[in-house]
Amino acid sequence: RRGRCTAQQRAMAQQEPPSLRTVHALSTYELRQALVHRGAFERFFPRSDSRCNYDTLLQAMVTVLREDVAAADAARDAAYGAEQERLASEFAAKRAERKRDALERSQARQEAKRAAAAEAAAATSGPVVEVVATPTPVVGDAVSC
Repeated sequence: RRGRCTAQQRAMAQQEPPSLRTVHALSTYELRQALVHRGAFERFFPRSDSRCNYDTLLQAMVTVLREDVAAADAARDAAYGAEQERLASEFAAKRAERKRDALERSQARQEAKRAAAAEAAAATSGPVVEVVATPTPVVGDAVSC
């Protein structure tokens, strides 16, 4: 019963390109045509006397489809990796910018703190006043009342 399928399965297989889910519904002729169309027939059947039957054609087509799936997965993984690298570099750039801004704010706060401390020191010392010393009375010179 190999190679036989329902009319519904055959209609599905003819509507969409062969995939691992629908390849079993293809006839021997359709398998061969699909392999020829993909340029893979000569790879699996290099000589004219090669055993070319439904089983070998199905095995060859499944191999081709698996290779296609693997190539698509590799391309998707590469695109995902490139996207992750792009996002990581954007994140690193934003992080560096935030760090630079934070350092600038910190330096501004430290300078303001130093200026406030210098201003407070100047305010507590006040203006310079010259103090004139007056002679203090001696105990022996006391005036009696």
